[in-house]
Amino acid sequence: MGLARKFRLHLKKDFENVMYNGIYFKTNDFALKLFKTQLNHNRFAIIINKKIAKLAVTRNTLKRRVREVLRKNLSNMAKSYDIIIFPKSSTSQMSLKDLETRLILIFKKAHLL
Repeated sequence: MGLARKFRLHLKKDFENVMYNGIYFKTNDFALKLFKTQLNHNRFAIIINKKIAKLAVTRNTLKRRVREVLRKNLSNMAKSYDIIIFPKSSTSQMSLKDLETRLILIFKKAHLL
């Protein structure tokens, strides 16, 4: 089961708002941009460059795995943020458990957990 639609960031203006006004955090495996909103829940987007994974199948698989980690940890996270996640090349070969550990690390760094 994936992440519900209301928890996804879709509109161009919302993306631009996060990209231009958001706070940036990074680790060796992920980069993260977040922006405080007035909503009572978080919204997420995952952007994977073709440099990270050339095949669309690989990019989509990585997105699904990241969304699954988000879905599991959604109830523990701080609310009212728009968050864009940028996986780096090292994440495409990680196991789901490693992916979850590394994502939790960057969320703690950003004070979301």
